[in-house]
Amino acid sequence: MKHITSKLLSLLLTLAMLLSMIPAAYAEGTEGTTEGSTSTEKVVAEVGETTATTETLNGSTTVTSSNAATAVGDGSENNPYTLAELSAMTRDKYIEAQQRLNGTMYVTVGEYSYKKDGVLGNGERNDKPGQTEDRSVLNGYNSNGYLDEGNDGANGKNIVFVNGSITSNVTGYESIDNIGTSLLLAVPAYTNVTFEGITFNNVMSFDYQLYTSPWSQLGELKFDGCTFNGIIVGAIAAQTLTFNGCTFNNYENTDSANNSNPTWIRPAYGNWKKDDNEGQGDNFKSLTTINFTGNTVTSTRPVKFEYISQWDITSTVTATSNTFDITAQPGDTSIKNVGLYLGAHTDKNEFHLVADNNTKSKGTAALYTIPKGTTSLPAGSTVKDSSGNEIELTDALAWKGTKDDVLTLKTECEAKIGDAYYATLADAFAAANKTGDTVIELLDDINMTGKNWTPVGVDGYHGQGVITLNGNGKTITGLSAPLFAGGFAGKSGIVIKDLTIAGADINDTTNNQGIGAFINCVDSMTRIELDNCHLKNSKIVSTGGARVGGLIGWTSGYNNQNDGPVDTKVTLTNCSVENVTIEAKGSVGGLIGHAGANPATYHTITGCTVKDSTLKCTETGKSWRVGDLVGTANVGQVTVDAATSASQNILMQENAGTQKPEDSIFGRKEVGTDGLVIIDNKVVAAGTAYDDIVNKNANEVLVEVSKGHWVKPNEETVAMIGAKQYTTLPDAITAADENATVTLLKDVTVTKPIEVTKSMTLDLNGHVLTAATVSDRSESKDEKNSAIWVTAKNVNLTINGMTAGSGMKMGDTHNTEWEVKVWGFVDLREGSAGSTVTINGGSYTGSTCASDNYHYTALFTVGSESKLVLNNVSAETDERVVKASGCGEVIVSGGTYNITGINAFLGAAFETKTASFTDMKLTAKYGGCVQVGSNATLENCEIKVTDIRTGDGTYLNCAVAVQYGGTATVKSGTYTAPYAAYVYNSGGTINIENGTFTGVVRADATTDTTAVINIKNGSFNGEIQKGGGPGSETISITGGTFSSDPSVHVVGNGNTNIVKRAGSEGAYTYTVLAKSGLTSGVYLTNPSGALASNYYVSSTANGVWTVSYSAPSSGGGSSSSSRRYDVSAPSVKHGDVTVSPKSASKGDTVTITVKPDSGYELDTLTVKDASGSKIKVKDKGDGKFTFTMPASKVTVSAEFAEIETLDFADVSTDAYYYEAVKWAAKKGITGGTGELLARIDAEGDAPYCDVIFGGGESSYSEYKHVFQDYVSPEDANLIESCRNTLGYCTNYNLDSAILMYNTDLIGDIQIKGYKDLLNPELKGKIASADPTASSSAMMHIETILTDFGGLTLENEEGWGFVSDLIKNLDGKLASGSSAAWKSVADGEMTVVLTYEEAGISLARSGANVAIVYPEEGTVLTPGTVGLIKNCSHPENGKLFIDFVLSQEVQNILCNDLDLRPVRDDVSYPEYFRPASDIKTVALDQQYVNEHKAEIVDKFTEVYQGTF
Repeated sequence: MKHITSKLLSLLLTLAMLLSMIPAAYAEGTEGTTEGSTSTEKVVAEVGETTATTETLNGSTTVTSSNAATAVGDGSENNPYTLAELSAMTRDKYIEAQQRLNGTMYVTVGEYSYKKDGVLGNGERNDKPGQTEDRSVLNGYNSNGYLDEGNDGANGKNIVFVNGSITSNVTGYESIDNIGTSLLLAVPAYTNVTFEGITFNNVMSFDYQLYTSPWSQLGELKFDGCTFNGIIVGAIAAQTLTFNGCTFNNYENTDSANNSNPTWIRPAYGNWKKDDNEGQGDNFKSLTTINFTGNTVTSTRPVKFEYISQWDITSTVTATSNTFDITAQPGDTSIKNVGLYLGAHTDKNEFHLVADNNTKSKGTAALYTIPKGTTSLPAGSTVKDSSGNEIELTDALAWKGTKDDVLTLKTECEAKIGDAYYATLADAFAAANKTGDTVIELLDDINMTGKNWTPVGVDGYHGQGVITLNGNGKTITGLSAPLFAGGFAGKSGIVIKDLTIAGADINDTTNNQGIGAFINCVDSMTRIELDNCHLKNSKIVSTGGARVGGLIGWTSGYNNQNDGPVDTKVTLTNCSVENVTIEAKGSVGGLIGHAGANPATYHTITGCTVKDSTLKCTETGKSWRVGDLVGTANVGQVTVDAATSASQNILMQENAGTQKPEDSIFGRKEVGTDGLVIIDNKVVAAGTAYDDIVNKNANEVLVEVSKGHWVKPNEETVAMIGAKQYTTLPDAITAADENATVTLLKDVTVTKPIEVTKSMTLDLNGHVLTAATVSDRSESKDEKNSAIWVTAKNVNLTINGMTAGSGMKMGDTHNTEWEVKVWGFVDLREGSAGSTVTINGGSYTGSTCASDNYHYTALFTVGSESKLVLNNVSAETDERVVKASGCGEVIVSGGTYNITGINAFLGAAFETKTASFTDMKLTAKYGGCVQVGSNATLENCEIKVTDIRTGDGTYLNCAVAVQYGGTATVKSGTYTAPYAAYVYNSGGTINIENGTFTGVVRADATTDTTAVINIKNGSFNGEIQKGGGPGSETISITGGTFSSDPSVHVVGNGNTNIVKRAGSEGAYTYTVLAKSGLTSGVYLTNPSGALASNYYVSSTANGVWTVSYSAPSSGGGSSSSSRRYDVSAPSVKHGDVTVSPKSASKGDTVTITVKPDSGYELDTLTVKDASGSKIKVKDKGDGKFTFTMPASKVTVSAEFAEIETLDFADVSTDAYYYEAVKWAAKKGITGGTGELLARIDAEGDAPYCDVIFGGGESSYSEYKHVFQDYVSPEDANLIESCRNTLGYCTNYNLDSAILMYNTDLIGDIQIKGYKDLLNPELKGKIASADPTASSSAMMHIETILTDFGGLTLENEEGWGFVSDLIKNLDGKLASGSSAAWKSVADGEMTVVLTYEEAGISLARSGANVAIVYPEEGTVLTPGTVGLIKNCSHPENGKLFIDFVLSQEVQNILCNDLDLRPVRDDVSYPEYFRPASDIKTVALDQQYVNEHKAEIVDKFTEVYQGTF
């Protein structure tokens, strides 16, 4: 459920209700009810004009403040002291104030500036030794250095400076040892000083703290959310230094640009001792802790902490979640643009570093620099992540290398192989594996202008494999030679992806074979692939006689069968040549110069273009050999698709012997004997080996055995495996290697069973296999007589019938005595345990004889723990479609089936492990789907039994039937039969979750067994029956609509559930509902106590209860009368109610006084006139209520309820909105998304509320019929992706799925993503809400599916992960999302799957939790608000939606309530992690909307299957 925190709801209720702008979300009407159940006065503060003032502090500094001159602070957070008030404070007054403030004092800064040296506080700088006892200042007492012994109460407190800026007039410095400026914090020793949200300008130093006598060491110096437009520098005399959530803007030191570090900090003299008698305390240690967390740094030099761990102090530096953008300064000759400088004092001074989640820009050379080692710290140091795990600094380098250093940074590298980085692409090629494959990634654009390049050769002859160059969309400019020379022999190859070559200028005078910008020559190499490769604005000139192409020069395979033949496959996909000039003596092609110098060369060109280029052959007297795509297509094969094109090219050849052909795609295409050219599936040129097939469709006369490799089969060929041809199907299947594909080329008749013992694919390829495996089973009962038998274990046989015309049919299946002669098509019984047969498409026709005898045959037979999968199969037979036994498994997805005989679709499944049917359409003459023995599921199936057969068992007339203790679960679909669902004979269970059933639903335990039918929902047109057999028969109904009264079977009838009747006599329908929130209608049991507001029982005639709606009364009149009427107030429990006066005339005001007993509060107060109509009551506060007397007797009644504390972790009892939240909770208008939507749906045309606030689009889509469309005028101001495109669903915030763990419980366990949740140590310690009721929990399921294989119902990987996660949850699901995250915050659980708002809110509140955005990727999904159809106040509801989308409220959502807004024009707080730093995945919201119910059902199925 998309959780709406009570804080958010209360804020909106308070703003909307109490400020009287509009009615609140879920605001009910108040007519006839108590007014002002929650009474809050609106407070208006009048603020006078303020006057800017300038004051002198400590003689040398000025502060400009926006506080009025008369303002007096008290040091609290809401009313801070001014700097002037702090500077005038004596030590005794300070102690007094800190005692009153519980140890934390706030001081507003204003606009504070100083020239050279500044002072904050009260005291003077004095670097002379000795003690001064001066209580008129804050740092002048001889106990000033002590925290414990001798502390007079001033030391060790907290001062927080807020609101303003601090500016130094010093803009530069040359060295940390000669800064020339300082800002003294004149405060008592060990004070914890925090600057909160302050802006610092220019050079700022706090090192004078060190030199002030008596010593003024600080406990902690903290900068929280500050902005630095300058530099913080100096030796810091504080135990702890913290920078948290700060922004450092680039600043150039005016004195020394080289010292422009955002911080240059070292510890002050750090280990004073008590016996030094200098008042500094016992063993004060400087900078034992440095925290640098969540900061954003933009600079040209690193954040610098040096001399760490001086004077035998061991320091800990924590640097986490920072972002560094450090760019080099112009003229830098060494590497200085590093994120964080960490310097120990010497090699012996160890320190401890915690580093995690730090990121850098592309221009930042490295995250860390260590002066004493490239990737290590001084001996004894440790480096850990934030979870305490030991790590290495992989992104670190030595500091201050010189231009002569041999130090290569990753950001300067051109390429990498795995984790190895190379300065140049040539270096990477040189490092390529010489005896195997290599993948090289290009890291940046490369400019080769003026540089030499040696084309790369691939030496397959000596074992080198495939070299893959992943260009990553980069460009190589200025090449003077081809990228690859090519290669030769073996299993070598070249694969180039996503690369552009531009501005190449290649001029060759010696090569006489082939030249191409990407590859020169391909000689007997197995694999050549260019994908998304482009040549632009280039020139290639060859005078040596080479064949030249824009991409590849020359290609050839090798077909000598006695000398290791090599098939060369050349594939060009989505490549282009543009604005290129090619001149050569040999063949010239835009893509390939000469394609195929050997028959074993196969080219496929897909989606390529050549345009605006000039292609010229300079050789004279030769036949034309210039082509847009290929210059010469010789004896190999070239296949070009229709998407490939050429345009606006100039083709020239000097004095050609044969003129340019009409089709310019190929220059010379008079191919050799074995050559073949196919363009757009048309044979345009062919050698004599292919006879007369020119101008014919290639797929009709040839077989494409692999991409671009075509074979013309012999006349007698029946099947092929690759290019090999077989004259019989059994020969092909016998010869097939493991996982081979056998392609059928002709219709075949199988007269002898074919045994399959290896995994393979049989592609019917548009042909029909006839099963005529005749045998007389009366003589040999065990003889195999199906067409195909799988007779080995763990075989995977796939039969593909997707090509039109594919299928199988049976010959004569029976002899004259109806003994079986042909059993079926495929059989998995003998020895096939663990094997799977998958049938994909095709038409399968079985026996169509007219006999009604039982044939006991089947199209497909599964057994021996094997598996059968039918995908989109079309079948017609009077046999069974499937016979399953021996622990077999059957999966049917899609398809159309027609059974004309008496048999069932699935029969004799006594030991079937599982069977599932999805989207299947079945028409049967007598029997439908019979599942017996184990588990079956049916979803979205359409099963119809057309005839009735009597005398042979009722199950033959069933759509769904179960026996032998089996269980069938029907999730959805349409089932029509004399018996739509039937448990019979030896018993079993049918669970109906939904669907439409026409026919009898019957549980019949005809033997001493158990027959159970559970109905949760659905539509039933037929009787619900028990058979009255000797066994146990149970029918349980908790929902659904019925054509006959189901009351006798309804669980908790009249108590938890109730039957509602509709229609007229003789045509009644009955709906089973949960007995809650009942509205208008006729009920078969008493609905009292479960009625929605304003509904009442209007009639109890004829044994039924009629519920009607009563509009609320507006209450009494206003005229006066002398006649007086009694006002009675009967006594009640848990409180007193009195009235005054006890009798009154019409129009008089009557006062009611309510006094609850201790521990109780008023729940309801009702005033009714003599007719029972409610009278409006006004709440006057303090237990007083009034009403206007009508002209009748009045009765006052009240109910008191025990005071309950709210179960909201984020609402304290003293919060100003506590009563508003309490009111909402009591009214029942808060809850889970699914719970509230179901309630609105049940309320029908009289909804209780106007608006639903919270949830998500997928939840709303299920109930879109309860909403009315509304697009707010504010919609145009939203982020485009968040705008209302559905009408009924308005997005108001963004949320993401996160993981959150308790930092006290997590220990050494790492949590970085979903996979970490499968850690066995976490079993039973992970919290999650129920995804079927919580949209935030469902968001995690949708995210997991997206991360692991895709958001589909068929994603086995994703649902498998969900199942594993459920196991580690130990089956525990929390009641709601808040209960889930609360269990982690309270320490009951270790980890929770929750949502961002909850995590951020808890973390900010100080809870011991940490947030993790799953490394696999998370989603950003919107929270939604919708206007309810037929609501009482639609215009106010629209105003509320406008209000929520306004810039003002969006700012509140973001800054106060930790919700990501849907507008860009709001100010984001620093603690929000930018969306750009979160790995996100796109959620297929449309799929979620269309399949929400199925996803919920699938989760339920997986959950129940796991536990």
